[in-house]
Amino acid sequence: MVGVPRSHGCRNCLQRRIKCDESSPGCRRCRDRGVSCPGYSRPLKFCPETPHIPKPRSGPNNARANQDITKASAPVLRRIRPRGLPIDELLAPALTHHAFSTQHAEIFCNWIATNYSCLYAAYETHVALDPMIYVRHDLATAPAVVQGAVCALTTLHLATVHADRHQRLLSWERYGDASAQLRTTLAPRPTGVVVVTDEMLFAAILLGLYAMTDGAGSAAWLAHTRGISDMFRFRGPGVLTSRIGRPLFVAYRSFVLVEAFWSRRACPFDTRDWKHEIVRTALAMEEPAVRLWELASCEIFACPGYLARAEGVLRSRDLPIRLALMDEVRRSKANLTSLGSQLASLSVRGEFVQTNLNNIESATRLLTGLLRMLEHNEGGLEDPWALLGPAKMIASDTQGGFDSVAMSMGLKGLTI
Repeated sequence: MVGVPRSHGCRNCLQRRIKCDESSPGCRRCRDRGVSCPGYSRPLKFCPETPHIPKPRSGPNNARANQDITKASAPVLRRIRPRGLPIDELLAPALTHHAFSTQHAEIFCNWIATNYSCLYAAYETHVALDPMIYVRHDLATAPAVVQGAVCALTTLHLATVHADRHQRLLSWERYGDASAQLRTTLAPRPTGVVVVTDEMLFAAILLGLYAMTDGAGSAAWLAHTRGISDMFRFRGPGVLTSRIGRPLFVAYRSFVLVEAFWSRRACPFDTRDWKHEIVRTALAMEEPAVRLWELASCEIFACPGYLARAEGVLRSRDLPIRLALMDEVRRSKANLTSLGSQLASLSVRGEFVQTNLNNIESATRLLTGLLRMLEHNEGGLEDPWALLGPAKMIASDTQGGFDSVAMSMGLKGLTI
């Protein structure tokens, strides 16, 4: 509030607490003292806007009065500043949350640049929504489960970079909270229907990447990836046409394929609907290297399914089914060989092209061994999964980033 002195005298007289005659141009008292009269302007006096709260009075007879004063002033104090709320939140609500989201968004973008540098550069222009742009602009309004997953992963990234044990412990806590939120979000509805959105899939993938980054062992990331595989099945191939779904598919499909090899089951992307959508989106791509690799990925996705079917065929010794399976394997092998030749003929031979040529060669070698087993069943070997050598721990391949596994379509983690 603003206050002014009640007297109209000069400031010298006011300070000396004497009566001023208010004569012009200066008062007589200042003239008699031989000092310059400051005049009669009234300076403004600024006082803080706080309510007047009477001070408690001392004495035994005033105890009840002091209690009444405290009770009367409590609502006023709560109105001025709620308990536990910092002053910046009073002046600008959600300021702290916005700053927190901005900080973690930038750390997350740094994490992507560190772990997915090559894959990100190859697919940056082939997705509808850049993950970095999504996190920078939509993280503050994203569901709580997405915010928690981003926060857990970025905190772990900071702990790793700075070798900070306190940050690592904090990341474990945030990881646990985000996992609990995800389980609650994915709980079946009263009708028994499970709804999977792109945001839920995003959070699950981030938590899966956290499990691999933390190096908790194969059990943790396999459990996450099995759940993510089921989420892709629920979501369906429509995820390839959504804003954030396409980059999620590209970033994690290799780990889904590795999990299929480990679990000895068909890959969820090895269906007619998935293949149709993958081929459709691949043919729309302008860059030849990416287009050819996307077409080759359809044949690689079929490899775990071929091995699973061959296991049953070799046990049953059903010749017609074996011949039909052999025809499918031969077609996939021929398609991979053709796509590999086209990829090798490109004038630009960077890391992306060379890595994919190695992937096609590994998949072709696997299919060749499977055909030989189906044709001759050499040595009485009836387990087609034996064509895969000892699988390496996926965590050991991700210490330098996830590019090594993501770009290899998971074949690097398996010895063929």
